[in-house]
Amino acid sequence: MHLLTAQAGSVDTGQDPIDLAQSPGNIALLTSADTEIAGLAKAQQMLVNENPTTPSLRLANLLFLNHNYSVDLYLEQTLSKARLIILRILGGPSYWRYGLDEVTRFARANNVKLAVMSGSAYRDETLDSYSTLPREICDKLWAYLVEGGPENYQNLLHFAGHIIDPAQPAPLSAQPLPKAGLYWPGNPPHNLGELKAHGPIPAAPIAAITFY
Repeated sequence: MHLLTAQAGSVDTGQDPIDLAQSPGNIALLTSADTEIAGLAKAQQMLVNENPTTPSLRLANLLFLNHNYSVDLYLEQTLSKARLIILRILGGPSYWRYGLDEVTRFARANNVKLAVMSGSAYRDETLDSYSTLPREICDKLWAYLVEGGPENYQNLLHFAGHIIDPAQPAPLSAQPLPKAGLYWPGNPPHNLGELKAHGPIPAAPIAAITFY
């Protein structure tokens, strides 16, 4: 069997298994959204810079774990030592059937905390039975990811640390982000007039950008 090594910035959707070659960590979060992975990686680095004893974090894209053998490798090499596993599944249990079944079996057999949640902004009740954590805990983790943003990502990691060590203080719940706003690097304007004043061309048109 041909075994591939995952390369940064690439996604392979073929049938060959992929070895992510990640060392174990205290917390593991698997998602299909690269934006979440990038945001959480940055949030983790900021927390580690402030406190070197911050629980270790491992992040993986589910697209790299399509092959059953890839799942088996990741379970053995990375998830085997995790104290908390967070799975963000888009499309219900069938989206990642083998992986979901194997991670759930492992978590229950080894008393590992597992939170399984929807990969979208809408709850998926078909995933509820897979978690080993209470629903309200899973929903709180999910809310941080749904809202997104640096503060929510950092608080998700703080809350994950609280889950594995209740002696650590619990953070604020997820804070909603504005659905629309004005942006200028380092100095956010309060209105369109201020925004136009920042630009090099007086009265230039303002562009609306949609983020997905």
